[in-house]
Amino acid sequence: MDAHKQTHLAMFKSVIKISDDNNPIVSTRAGYMSGLGLLRNVVIQIEASEGPQTADTTGSTSDRKTKYLKLGDSFYHITSGAAGYAGFIENETMFNKFNVTRSEIEHIGFDTIAGITDQLILDVTVPSLVTPLLDWDINVTTLADLSLKLHEYRDEYSAPRDAIIDRETQTQEVLPPLYVEGMRILDKIMDKAAVTLKKTHAIWYGSYQHSRSLIGPNHQITTVKGLVTSSTTGLIIPNPKAVSSNGQTTQGDINGSYISSHYHPGDSSITYSATGFTPKTTPLFHIKPGQTIHTDITLDPI
Repeated sequence: MDAHKQTHLAMFKSVIKISDDNNPIVSTRAGYMSGLGLLRNVVIQIEASEGPQTADTTGSTSDRKTKYLKLGDSFYHITSGAAGYAGFIENETMFNKFNVTRSEIEHIGFDTIAGITDQLILDVTVPSLVTPLLDWDINVTTLADLSLKLHEYRDEYSAPRDAIIDRETQTQEVLPPLYVEGMRILDKIMDKAAVTLKKTHAIWYGSYQHSRSLIGPNHQITTVKGLVTSSTTGLIIPNPKAVSSNGQTTQGDINGSYISSHYHPGDSSITYSATGFTPKTTPLFHIKPGQTIHTDITLDPI
């Protein structure tokens, strides 16, 4: 995956994280939540398409058709018997329900077969019908066989399998439209719902806008870096804390460095603090999208 696509994916994930961290807020917007579900699926598909060629997925397998044909045979055997019995007792409603031809079974789909089977098992196990239906070859054994084939096919349908196309082809053919779809979801669905929260949840909206602005001009990432040292010794201060005026908080590392790679463009200042030192705030500065700024600072011991 090239850097351009990685940045898109990082933005999608960032929006999802912002949403998950603020679920009570975003759950009040049905449109936003709907878009969020679609965006999750896009991310899952992108990551799956970038996985190794032998990554497990779901779908049809070589045995699926065979199991479907066996299911169809069993289903046809019982529905024919049920329809025959319904015709014999002149029950038109029951007859219409179970009068399915063998060719129709191949096209009505698994979900329809499963639904009819569930209803059939209920109908033909009514105590008053059990004895007459035995004459039409519908009994506990045939019903159990149909139920077993139903489960076997369902298991086959959902069973893991290896990807059926090579990784390179999958990446070239699948990823571009997925990135376009992800951007469409953000532009057409989530952005419009998010803006309705701008006045009532300004902090959340600011975080959302930041996540959306990770792709700046030329797809560069806005970055602020800082090195924190002691004003008396000149030595680095490990693990400083940096809080920007727009609410971003970052913990620096043991080398006294603070780096925020996905910084809010615009006017800002940063307050640095560390154990045993007096906090200090930088002068106000302006950072453009895609720009990198260094804000080194010294702290005075308490």
